[in-house]
Amino acid sequence: MPKNNREWWQAKLRRNIERDEEKDAELSQLGWEVLRFWEHEDPVTVAVEIERVWRERRDAPADGARSRRGL
Repeated sequence: MPKNNREWWQAKLRRNIERDEEKDAELSQLGWEVLRFWEHEDPVTVAVEIERVWRERRDAPADGARSRRGL
């Protein structure tokens, strides 16, 4: 946490988390699965995780336990 403007940063970060949770819920209601990654994460690791989830969804039974509209 930054030392300067600590209260402002705390409020900003709290609101960012709330906004992300709101957007995740909206997308989930539309049948999407949200994957969230940070810019400092290794791109190869991120790509492997995205592919893993994609393959899991692709290979899921078609009877509809989960939506297959997107990630």
